[in-house]
Amino acid sequence: MGDLEKQVRILFQGDDIGISKTINKMSRDIHGFGDGLEDIGEPFASAAEKVAILSAAIAGIAIAGLNASADIEAESEKMQASLGLPAEEAERFEEIAKKVYSSGFGEDLSSAFDAATTAQKRFGDETDESLQGIIEKSMTMQKVFDVDYAETMAGVSTLMSNFGMSSEEAFGFVTKGLQDGLN
Repeated sequence: MGDLEKQVRILFQGDDIGISKTINKMSRDIHGFGDGLEDIGEPFASAAEKVAILSAAIAGIAIAGLNASADIEAESEKMQASLGLPAEEAERFEEIAKKVYSSGFGEDLSSAFDAATTAQKRFGDETDESLQGIIEKSMTMQKVFDVDYAETMAGVSTLMSNFGMSSEEAFGFVTKGLQDGLN
């Protein structure tokens, strides 16, 4: 029998016990390795699913961002028309309104812009930080005491101009009055 024939018999018929055992062991090892690949594949499949979900979420965030940008543009134009201010001055109040809204005040972007418009009409000479504080305090009082923020601003403005109070003092005075039921 030739060498080639002997090698084929050894490999496929298991004539050589040692080689046959080695081949069987290799076969089991390869099968086990294949099973291991299946186990490895599961986290990758799971990760692929999570990437797809994340990708959809990112797309949703981008769409929401575009919608918010369009809302801001519309509110800015409305504010500028309402106040009759040059674009640069209106941008100042747009920034204040965005800060107010991003700080969690106002039920929606529109209410933050409306409050900023009202604040500009009553307190236009105040600093940006002061205006933001006035808007936020007025909106807080609206939630806490169920009073309109525009009415609160009107009261605070009156106290400041007629009695020389600071905005802090005026808000303290109005708050105390509301706490005591003087609304």
